Amino acid sequence: MKKSIFLASVLSLALASCQSDDIEPAVVSQGDGNVTFHLSAPEAMEYSRAITAPNSALGGISNVDWTKYDLRYKLAVYQVYDDAPTRLVIPAQTVTVDTYSDVDFSLRLTPNRKYTFVVWADFVTQGSQADLHYDTSNLENITCLDANDKMLNDESRDAYFASETVTVGPEGLSQSITLRRPFAKLRVISTDWAIGALDLPDQFDVTYYGCKRFEGINARTGETITTTDLAADCATTYHATIVKDTKEYSLGYDSSGRNRTLIVDYLVAQPAQSTIHFKLAPNEGLPVRDFTTDIPIRRNWLTTILGDLLTTGADIHILCDEGFTDEYNGFHSSGSFNPVKPYIDATGVYHIKTADELAWISENVATLSAATVVLDNDIDLKGIDWKPINTDTDRIALFDGQGHTIFNLAVTGASNAYPFNGTKYLGLFSKARHITIQNLNLENVSINSQHGYAGALVGMLGGGGVEGNLIKNCNAKHVFIRPVVYDEDRSAGSYDAGGLVGILHNGDFYNCHVSDVNIQSSWRVGGIVGYHHIYCTPNMDVKFENCSVTDATLWITWRWYQEGYDYYQLLQIGSLSGCIDGDTHATNSITFNGCSRSNITYVIGGHSASSNVGWEHSNTEDGFFDIHSIQGAYFLHNGDEAASGTHTLTTPDGVTIPYGPLHQFFGQACDCTVYINGAEDQSGYID
Repeated sequence: MKKSIFLASVLSLALASCQSDDIEPAVVSQGDGNVTFHLSAPEAMEYSRAITAPNSALGGISNVDWTKYDLRYKLAVYQVYDDAPTRLVIPAQTVTVDTYSDVDFSLRLTPNRKYTFVVWADFVTQGSQADLHYDTSNLENITCLDANDKMLNDESRDAYFASETVTVGPEGLSQSITLRRPFAKLRVISTDWAIGALDLPDQFDVTYYGCKRFEGINARTGETITTTDLAADCATTYHATIVKDTKEYSLGYDSSGRNRTLIVDYLVAQPAQSTIHFKLAPNEGLPVRDFTTDIPIRRNWLTTILGDLLTTGADIHILCDEGFTDEYNGFHSSGSFNPVKPYIDATGVYHIKTADELAWISENVATLSAATVVLDNDIDLKGIDWKPINTDTDRIALFDGQGHTIFNLAVTGASNAYPFNGTKYLGLFSKARHITIQNLNLENVSINSQHGYAGALVGMLGGGGVEGNLIKNCNAKHVFIRPVVYDEDRSAGSYDAGGLVGILHNGDFYNCHVSDVNIQSSWRVGGIVGYHHIYCTPNMDVKFENCSVTDATLWITWRWYQEGYDYYQLLQIGSLSGCIDGDTHATNSITFNGCSRSNITYVIGGHSASSNVGWEHSNTEDGFFDIHSIQGAYFLHNGDEAASGTHTLTTPDGVTIPYGPLHQFFGQACDCTVYINGAEDQSGYID
């Protein structure tokens, strides 16, 4: 499947000469006075993580069976008048493709006129251009053809639209417009599937009430139409089924054996957030869930309801996520821990059996001294904003997971022990020194609003001096880290984010593995360690033994810097380590033995035409000013690391900038010696 550069449809227009007032919807050759459209539907954020199986978070692009469906594009043109109603001048032109791909339209248009270009893309039966799910005979009144019962659990109902009004001048026009879904997507996931002897449902009655349901849209204006008021006593019920012996989705939340997507629905929605209420009634005599609270929905957003829906009552957690991305799986509620002091055996070892006991360690770590803490059970932190454990001093000497797993670790920084704008030093541990962490698994990790130093395991590991930090037999999967929401002036950035550790000053890694990781930051991003900063002490050798990263998307969004820095920031992205810096101590070294990486995607830049890779330089009264900016995203994939030299991109003002990792295991290295399987390897070295 083709990888898009932007999460956008690219609309390229070129006009060479004037035309008559007659508008001809004919395909013409280049240079014949035509306007050319190059269109691509968004790939459901496919570039944001490695997709190897259907994922219910994504739209139909990644989940629809291409042997049954084609993707259909329709383009219509309306002329806009200052003193008269808008008029359709080119009826919808249709092109279908049998797999995801771009299409081109060429149309004759009169220059010096204002036009609205309306695009609609949806799925049709393979080999046909006929409407399947939507009546598109009039793009100003697109309505659903299916009965409501048919709308549930059918990803082929996904669709996209865009509307852009521009003036086509005599010199031509180049314009980008973004295709967005007209829907809010609703997804209901049970977290207690197949537990014990529970009878499993395969049929569900869904009743929406106390809200509005829109059944159509005007693609030119974006306005919803055909409104149905669903009163509080509404008895209209929709029916859905699943095949309970199989699993349609296997990524994101569904990758857990305990989780199962029960309901997927596309609801025509408005741009502003609104709310719905609904009941979910499964068969097999299982309890009816009545979601009486306001559930947020919004156009082009994914709303997920997650909880133990098939067994006894439990907290239900809701997240509304833009762009159907589902990259951040932290579900936060008003719930909180009730810290309980754990059992301490005769040797002084702290035994953790519950989430509340683990919370006690976080709350009372300052009272410990070189303690040993062990997990005796798996721990589920679902629904709570975790306060990272701060072992900046010698509080915990050994943290042993004993092979157990901590599930659903979610950190926003609101209760962080070391806040910097509430968003610094994030992970299971905030800071850790003089510590061994071993035999621990982390699954479903969400770190939101990261400003600096974020990793699933530790935000910052080590400090000045030679210290005995060891990470051994630790694994993390489904790790999602996103940065703060940047100000428009980009006066702040994010940095140092890794799958296990944000910033590493000293410490060794043995038999550590990270999979399905998605990390975004301004710079210094790595699958295991974001920034490897060996500072203060010479003659240090840091080791990675038998470590791996698989199925990772590592993403540098943009970089700001003060006077004295240069372009190296766009090289500081790597599969295992984003950047290795010996900090002027050339006698320092790092060794990779028996390590591997596979299925890595590197993204440089923003995910839409309005997002920039930016470089800031020099101090001003307002902070920083922009000297270069580039729109769009640049992709490198597994094996694209440059052994010598780099990939380059050119700014609009003609400046050539290198970007991307220089080595298969790290982005760049300086002031140290690198060894790979015993042999010196300086291919990613920058002096």
